[in-house]
Amino acid sequence: MNHVRRYALAFLLLAVLPAKAPAQEPPPRVIVVALDDQLIQPVTQRYLSRAIQQAAERGAECVIIQLDTPGGLMDSTRPIVRDILTSEVPVIVYIAPSGARAGSAGVFIMLAAHLAVMAPGTNIGAGHPAAMGAVPLVAGDNELLKPTIEQILSEKVTNDAVAWARALAEYRGRNAEWAARAVKDSISSPAQEALREKVIDFLAADLSDLLTQLDGRRISVNDRVAVLHTKDAVIERMEMSGPEHILSLLANPTLAYLLLLLGFSGLMFEITHPGIWIPGVFGLACLVLSFFAMQMLPINYAALALIVLGLLLVVLEVKVHSYGMLTTAGIVSLLIGSAMLIEPVGGVERVSWLVVAPVSIALALIMLLLVSNVVRAHRAKVQTGMDGMIGALAQVRGDIDGEGYVYIAGALWRARCDLPLQDGETVCVESFDGLTLYVKPAERNAS
Repeated sequence: MNHVRRYALAFLLLAVLPAKAPAQEPPPRVIVVALDDQLIQPVTQRYLSRAIQQAAERGAECVIIQLDTPGGLMDSTRPIVRDILTSEVPVIVYIAPSGARAGSAGVFIMLAAHLAVMAPGTNIGAGHPAAMGAVPLVAGDNELLKPTIEQILSEKVTNDAVAWARALAEYRGRNAEWAARAVKDSISSPAQEALREKVIDFLAADLSDLLTQLDGRRISVNDRVAVLHTKDAVIERMEMSGPEHILSLLANPTLAYLLLLLGFSGLMFEITHPGIWIPGVFGLACLVLSFFAMQMLPINYAALALIVLGLLLVVLEVKVHSYGMLTTAGIVSLLIGSAMLIEPVGGVERVSWLVVAPVSIALALIMLLLVSNVVRAHRAKVQTGMDGMIGALAQVRGDIDGEGYVYIAGALWRARCDLPLQDGETVCVESFDGLTLYVKPAERNAS
């Protein structure tokens, strides 16, 4: 009987308790990273690689790279393309908003994407790589028209980039001929033309429209087919970290140039005014940041040598006294070196003359002033200690015939003189030996 009651009570409890609700699956997640008018450089490469890796770890439906770039460095583009091709999650490259472009390095990133999308009013192309210091290859039988080593190098870089663009386009089923022309002939296409040429997959007005059109699409990712579910996906925007954002700002050619000159100025001030420390530490920090920025930029090292030469010529002016010729040559070297410092490669622009001219001239004049002050101080007569008495006038106390005393600087000093001196006579200090002064009559010394 007790067993029957126990079973009946258990049955009632099961009937009264609410049934456990089935676990709900979390909504799909989409990772969005935005490159707004940014150069492709090492910091950008680390940022995109981190986004793709974290998207795979979080099980995101896809990664959307909202792209707007004038181009950048091929050394940074290749790792980005490699990360896209080997990504475990689909990578969609979306050129947006309207007015954006994917130039130079952006073309290769677009070709590597699982899906390539553009917003209306955008363009893609002009992917020709520029070798630093190279000039176009010239054909001809004349000995003077034979290609130089730089021209041959430029041709090799171009052919390699063309082959890479074709390979990426064929791998993703896109227009390989257009990709080759975009690199070799620097052609560029607006969004509608890129769609007709089968360079991209479709157009999307904005991010919401993009997610709607992506929903349900089947994409081949490595050895599997992924079906996207993006209609009600949670959008997670992944921003650059603080250090990444700061380092990315250093890729600005003008900022890198100013940091370089500030670094030289700080070190020069520390050399000419030792012991202050703050200018030296500040200058060293500026130089380190400048060298890091130059690592991300196409630098002409001959121009950098011209800048250093210009600064040395300005310093030599103080020693040599060339009546301004060395200073003029130094300023000219600074101007030429500063203008040539940044190579216009992959969307990177040279430093503006509006910055180069006033900054270079001002730096040269400041260094000339600092060094001249130091030289003037070294050549000036010593005003303190025993050295400060040389050339000073003293009064004889008592007759002196060989050795006696003189009054100078408020005290009596032992003095020696080869000529006889009378009490009250004015003498001039010529030298000293220990605490004994060697003097001569002032009138005779003057004559």
